[in-house]
Amino acid sequence: NKKAIYIRLIVYINEEIIRNFLMKSTIIKAKFRDNTNSKIGLVALSTDFSIEKDFNSVLLNLPIDLFVNRLPFFNPLTNENLIKMTEKLTEVTKNILPDQTLDVVAYGCTSGTIAAGIDKIINKIQSAKPNCKVITPITSAVKALKHLNLKKISVFTPYSQAINEKVINHFKNEKFDIVISIDVLEHIPFQDLNWVISEILSFSKNSSFPQYSSQFTIHLSQPQPFSTYFIGVIVFLNSSDAVI
Repeated sequence: NKKAIYIRLIVYINEEIIRNFLMKSTIIKAKFRDNTNSKIGLVALSTDFSIEKDFNSVLLNLPIDLFVNRLPFFNPLTNENLIKMTEKLTEVTKNILPDQTLDVVAYGCTSGTIAAGIDKIINKIQSAKPNCKVITPITSAVKALKHLNLKKISVFTPYSQAINEKVINHFKNEKFDIVISIDVLEHIPFQDLNWVISEILSFSKNSSFPQYSSQFTIHLSQPQPFSTYFIGVIVFLNSSDAVI
């Protein structure tokens, strides 16, 4: 019948198409890549909304792969709890690509690094990932400031006075003159932003080290447009020699 003829014709045509395609195809042998991307492991705090987004933005289109695990954070924010977090640091690091090597491990906590001590953070991470390089926000900041030969800095923080003192002492031990106030700008009402910034700048002539949460954009968008605040912050930053 006609239906059977149509079916046979369709099958024949498809077979011819496949046969012609195979005759014209180039066979490519599979092979491994000679080099692979560098691998960064990120230890983020369990409460951190933004650090993964920040890393992904920085690493966009670079030959670097990012792998993340999270470390339990303990409230309230005290030196004791910051040190307590490190109890699971080796375990959390080990579970970033278990049994695989990482080129770098970043510990995403400024105050936690200072409270526990940089050497302790490095030892705990390298216990899980031997021979990897270890970076933290505070060690990276210090290296960048020294590379730029900057001595007078302002630091913005949301911490309690006890933790602030440790941050201040850390920078002083690294031979910096410092004015400190970390992660404060996002909490300042729009109408007070200019005078707060001016007051901070009056104590720091040469450089600033503004550190604020990426949630800045969310906080400041209410009730004023973020662009208004952003312009104000850019003016502030441009008045300094360096921003990290």
